[in-house]
Amino acid sequence: MPVATSRPFTDCKQRRQSGWWGRKRRNHKIAPLPKHSTDYKRQVQRELQSKYWKLWAVQVRCYRRAGQPEKAAALLVDMERRRASPRSHSGPVYWDALVTLARLYEEGNQKELATQNLDLMQEFPSRNPDPSRSAQLDDLRKQVESANR
Repeated sequence: MPVATSRPFTDCKQRRQSGWWGRKRRNHKIAPLPKHSTDYKRQVQRELQSKYWKLWAVQVRCYRRAGQPEKAAALLVDMERRRASPRSHSGPVYWDALVTLARLYEEGNQKELATQNLDLMQEFPSRNPDPSRSAQLDDLRKQVESANR
């Protein structure tokens, strides 16, 4: 049985927030230190952003399971806003954001929004070629099409 369904919603939220603060503190500790290279700082920042997206996905799923679809919808709107930010249109974090949103919309039976994210994903490999992303996009498209038939 998945952890999110076997524990109360509040416990899930508390555990999520305690882990989040630890990662945030770590990022703030290394940012001002000159001994860390710029590449290392960027890597840590990307890892933190990726973990934020995973955390938000867990939070959306928790809201849905707790019977609070309005909170889940509000968080999805915020996630869309963050995904649409001009700073985020390149790199693996943007791809992860698109994948996360497509999956969340598919789980929430929102085919139109899932398809919109899949269309954005279709444009991404042409700018950043990666065969695994094309395969992942095909798999997601099949999932969305089969789930909503």
